[in-house]
Formats: sequence, structure tokens, C-alpha cells
Amino acid sequence: QEQLYRMAGQALEENRPTLILVPAQASFLVESGILRECGVQGFLELEVMSFEKLTSRMLELEGGRVLPALDGAGVAMLAKRAMRRSEGLRALNIEDERLHQRVGELVSALKSEEIFPEQLRALAAGQHASTADKLLDVADIFEQMLALSGGSMMDGRDQEKLAQGKFAGSAYLKKRDIIIFGFDILPAL
Repeated sequence: QEQLYRMAGQALEENRPTLILVPAQASFLVESGILRECGVQGFLELEVMSFEKLTSRMLELEGGRVLPALDGAGVAMLAKRAMRRSEGLRALNIEDERLHQRVGELVSALKSEEIFPEQLRALAAGQHASTADKLLDVADIFEQMLALSGGSMMDGRDQEKLAQGKFAGSAYLKKRDIIIFGFDILPAL
């Protein structure tokens, strides 16, 4: 932390554009710490933000507009609705109060890896019956989620992929020193 405040102080003294990337919930704490430790009342050339905020900023600046996307809660709600619409689930118990959250996270991860219902159905063909039933249930729910969302189901991972393609050529990033801070203090998952 001391090194971060030293680097931030140097950037402020030199009026050097600097971007500090921090975990999603840490930006306010880091900004407050910089104000306190660097003895300043505010700053313009220094920005503190999460990767999620950077994704939005990149899409605003380089992509023309931020596309509407589902957050984690939105994906979970879409999964819940899709589970209710999926007739005859084989293995998944839709009465499980948290299942829609887990299925939403799973479907989002599968989609980001470009694994879709067709691939899940093909994979199910060679599996033990209980595994095959779960894969087929997820495929059915995934298909319903796509249908309910108009086929796109854009989420934060999709936005990150769009933004990643813009990082290398970004004038916004090229003009700034970038400091990445705070990810080493996160607990292991």
C-alpha cells in the first residue's frame, strides 16, 4: 500500500495521467487513501477504477456506446424464468432456491467459452444416465434463456470480450501509466 501511495503521489506531482486498476469493491477505499496519504483535496489526472468500470469506459470511448447487458442478478432471473418454462426437466430440482443462480453462472460461463446447447446435447450422448440427464437439463434451460433474451443474452463477460479487442489500440490507455493494485490481497476461491 505504501508503494501505491508513493506512485500515486509521484503521478500527482508530475500531473501525469495515471490509471489505477483495483478490485470491484476497492475503488472508494483506494481513492480515500490517496487523498489522505498524498495530502491532496482531489485529483483529475489520476483515475481509480475496477476492470468492470474499465470495460464500460472502453466501450464508451472506443466502441461508440455501451451495449445493454445482464448483470449476475439478471442472468439468474433469466435462468429462473427459463427453468419454469423448461418442461420435463430430468434431473434438476427447480424447487432448489439457489439453483437458478448456479445455473445462470454455469450458462454464462459456457457461453463465454462458446459452448452452446447443441454441444451439451452431443456431450450427453456418451455419458452415464444421471450425468446425461443433467447435461440435457442445462441444454434445455440454456436454450430457453437464449429464446427469452432474443438470442443474444449479452452479459458482462461478453462486454469484457468486446473491450479486450479495443485495449491495444486505445488512445485512452496509451496516454496513461497503469498501476494494478489489490488483487494479491483477495482470498483464494
